[in-house]
Amino acid sequence: MRRKTRLALLVAGGLCLLGALVFIATMSLCHWDFTLLEWEEEQMKQKIIEQSFESILITDDTTDIRILPSSDGRVSLQTYEKKNITHTVAVEDGTLKIELVDHRKWYQRISFFNFSKQEILLYLPKENYKSLVAQTNTGDVGIACGEFTLERIEVTTDTGDVRCFSPATQDICIKTDTGDVECFTLSAQDISVTTDTGDIDLFEVNANSLTLSVRTGDIELKEIECEGKIQLQLTTGDTDLSRVRCASLLSKGNTGDIELSDVIASGTFHIERSTGDVTFHSSDASEIYVTTDTGDVKGTLLTEKIFLTKTDTGNIRVPDTVSGGRCQIQTDTGDIILSLKV
Repeated sequence: MRRKTRLALLVAGGLCLLGALVFIATMSLCHWDFTLLEWEEEQMKQKIIEQSFESILITDDTTDIRILPSSDGRVSLQTYEKKNITHTVAVEDGTLKIELVDHRKWYQRISFFNFSKQEILLYLPKENYKSLVAQTNTGDVGIACGEFTLERIEVTTDTGDVRCFSPATQDICIKTDTGDVECFTLSAQDISVTTDTGDIDLFEVNANSLTLSVRTGDIELKEIECEGKIQLQLTTGDTDLSRVRCASLLSKGNTGDIELSDVIASGTFHIERSTGDVTFHSSDASEIYVTTDTGDVKGTLLTEKIFLTKTDTGNIRVPDTVSGGRCQIQTDTGDIILSLKV
């Protein structure tokens, strides 16, 4: 048994050595110019779409996707392609479909030195579109703000970042595994953002409901107007909210701090943390419920509350008020120190 194991290790080592020698010989013939490993020269292609359409569907693997306003009133598409990597463009059943076509052989896909960056640029004129769906694996997605209007936006990417500046009249749904998400000056009925290991940053957003979920990453919200509920779900990461107005706020997380600055809810705050501090800066809600294991709860509120507090080993200092909404705070080892803004 040991002899077979040693033989297998010797064979594996020999194959690794052979591969290294082949690589060195090949690169020596190329004078160590990695750009010579490119299979095809990249070319820019532009197409004017004359047919009318109501929806947009873009499907790709590695290409960056950019949605931009048109300057000449026409729908135009600009792509950077190679001979064996192209895109099909067609209007079917009222939908503009842009799809990657990859004719490379399996061995042509093995490249560690591809310095080129493919990109799709779609220019939209002033028009109302029902939906924009962009799907890519490793590419970034950027949606600029223009005179065009979109009813629905759906973006899905594995490792790419998403930048969205365009509002939607109905809903916006963004999903990414390891990319960051940044949204500016948005408005929509419902906004949903999900990422595993990226950060979520939203600025100047107006929505009926806002749902954000991140496994390992930070959430930052600034200048938010939400008529309904804001839901924030984190596993590990910090949360920073400032100048936020909503009906209610629900935030659940395992490890990470949450800081609220000028955050006001007409309904309730529900905040849960396993390990992390909860800090209020001139923030308030009609009722407040906070539960944390090892974090402190501190800061300033705006109105009187009926305080119901409990901690196992921490200190408690809260205003001695007997009117107002319910403020129930429980922590195991943290302090509870709150005051009213004068």
